[in-house]
Amino acid sequence: MAKNKSSQLPRYELLYVVSNKFTGEETEPIAQKVEDLITTNDGNIVYRENWGKRRMSYPIKGFQFGYYRLLEFDLPADKIQEINRYLRLSNDILRHQIIKRQPRTVEEILAAKEEIAKREAKIKDGEASVNQKEKPGASAEPGSDKIQNTSTAEKTIAA
Repeated sequence: MAKNKSSQLPRYELLYVVSNKFTGEETEPIAQKVEDLITTNDGNIVYRENWGKRRMSYPIKGFQFGYYRLLEFDLPADKIQEINRYLRLSNDILRHQIIKRQPRTVEEILAAKEEIAKREAKIKDGEASVNQKEKPGASAEPGSDKIQNTSTAEKTIAA
């Protein structure tokens, strides 16, 4: 027998990069088009986030920077191909990725984001304290070696 399917719509996460040829304000209508496309296909946007302009790790279509946007939405599974097709054919969007997610509430999303920020802060603080400990001892030894090496070189030249 087939398992009973849930009456809930699947949850998706979309991350897309808008071309740098636009300003931050000019990306708003593009983002609105994407959101309208989702809602006209019986979708419900649960969470949206604008990451702003960021440098990409490698050029995409000749652009080093792009405007990143993140959306979480519920959408019937048969409509996801239409969203994917629009994003693929759009000249304004450099890259996109759609993944299926477990449904989360907005509070859970924000709590997870806060937890990640705390971890990053701890890592940053740990690196800063490690770097402070290493710098004074490490910089004294190589500097003294260089001075000794140059004085030895001067002795050999003079001789």
